[in-house]
Amino acid sequence: MTAEAAPTLATAPLGKTGHAVTRLGLGAAHIVGGQGGDLSDDAAIATVHRALDVGITYLDTAPLYGESERCIGLALRDHPRASELFIATKIGLLPGHLPDYSYAGVMRNIETSLERFGQPMLHLAQIHEIQEEHWEQVWSPDGAVAALQKAKEQHLIGHIGITGSDPRAVARAIETDVFETVLIWRTFHLLDQTIATATLDLAAERNMGVIVGTPFAGSILATGAQTGPLPGEAPQFMYQDAPADLVARVRSIEAVCARHQVPLRAAALQFILRDDRVSTIIPGAFSPAHVDDLVAAVTTDIPAACWDELAPLTGEREVAAQ
Repeated sequence: MTAEAAPTLATAPLGKTGHAVTRLGLGAAHIVGGQGGDLSDDAAIATVHRALDVGITYLDTAPLYGESERCIGLALRDHPRASELFIATKIGLLPGHLPDYSYAGVMRNIETSLERFGQPMLHLAQIHEIQEEHWEQVWSPDGAVAALQKAKEQHLIGHIGITGSDPRAVARAIETDVFETVLIWRTFHLLDQTIATATLDLAAERNMGVIVGTPFAGSILATGAQTGPLPGEAPQFMYQDAPADLVARVRSIEAVCARHQVPLRAAALQFILRDDRVSTIIPGAFSPAHVDDLVAAVTTDIPAACWDELAPLTGEREVAAQ
């Protein structure tokens, strides 16, 4: 797929930020390390460049993801469309999953990210994985929220967001009316919509931009029920061996997709994008070919009959937001 031949990607407003982004974004968690070992800077740069070539305008990263921010900064130096990219990074979790939601720690986090990107301002800084156990520090006068608000006043960041996988903690954060965006993950995909059910209405009421991570549930909704992302590996659900009952459900989903000649990964991505409250999704990629696969998946035509057949298999269930 050449840049000229790439389909035009749909866009949507990122809530009240004033920005519009492609509904297909790029998750850069594995852009350097991949899911099977170290990758070179050149491979990471080529992946970012390919995303820019095909028109992707939203990119998600974090300090937790090792060298991801640095490689993105390198990629932005020499690409003619670099200014079109909206970059979302995070604060609060450092490599090794070390939490630091203090004011001083967040300000250091922001300064380091700016240096890695080589940019004067971060488009979006998000609290990484809000949890009840860190709530008091996040909201204290010398905590993360105060630091983010100060950084925004100083034009070090453009917008403030929240990320998380705990429905109750994320809903509680949304209800503070402080954040402009919310990134939800882990339980919004074909197999489970727990966090979506708990948070999407709350976010829509506040005109928040909604970003969805792990649309492939780790990888099983991309690789299918027969194998994992690496040779000889079992199917992976949220980066662990998938349980037998879940593998069976994925086989049933694959069978429906096969009857309608729809790739599994296309159904997985478009299932989320069918919800107009979602601004963008951020599946991962760590090669230009992966980027092309994602573009093909979101632009594949899926007949209504396929969705009708999939409905009983999607695992949708109601949960309380409180």
